[in-house]
Amino acid sequence: MDLLGTLHDELKDRHFSEEEKMLYIYLRTCQEFSFDDRFFHLDFYKPGLKQELESKEFDPHHIDSRLTICHPHIRLLKNLVDELTLLSTRIQGTKHSQLISGKWVMDATMGDFTRIKMNLSIHGFIHIDGKGDIVKELCEEVGYCPKTKHEYLKEIDLSTITSIYESVRQMLEKSHCQEEFADAVYFIHYLFLAINFYSANEEVFKDENDFLARLLKTNDTTYDLKKDKVYQLTRKN
Repeated sequence: MDLLGTLHDELKDRHFSEEEKMLYIYLRTCQEFSFDDRFFHLDFYKPGLKQELESKEFDPHHIDSRLTICHPHIRLLKNLVDELTLLSTRIQGTKHSQLISGKWVMDATMGDFTRIKMNLSIHGFIHIDGKGDIVKELCEEVGYCPKTKHEYLKEIDLSTITSIYESVRQMLEKSHCQEEFADAVYFIHYLFLAINFYSANEEVFKDENDFLARLLKTNDTTYDLKKDKVYQLTRKN
């Protein structure tokens, strides 16, 4: 994918301010990328994966993976913002990276890779003066209108444990969070926490196709979150 070319074409006829362009670029990278959860499960994989993930460099004209962690995403985001806006940027942090531009701090690993796919409010595009209204106004200008938690919750049948799981399973199938493990897990946990529901036991494992998977169990109800083309919740009993 030629991400730089795509974003150039999307922005060229829009009358955005430089800060609005930056927000638009941030939103679009969150839509296109997902957090690589292998970073938190390195024991399942070959030695050296951590360094490989941290040192990954994206060619903005030829994106070859949609999985990332903070460092490569921030390097790519800086490249895109530098190319497509007049703003100055710098990368902050060594163990964890953030992008700084004036009083703005950007960090998609605060949940925004998934939250943007879910069309939720933004957590990782922050004004250091704490001026939340500025972010809201920028979102309105670029056409990003977040859904409320209630809009999600009204789709969940709370009558039984099984009905809760089945509601979430169906909602995941209709979402943009099926492609990658981290997105699917965040989606499920967001809905569970929103209704104060918790799967009593969870276990992460690697399936027969080398994909990360998760077992979720509440009382006698057990579901697997596994990938078969996309991630799906499947009842085990």
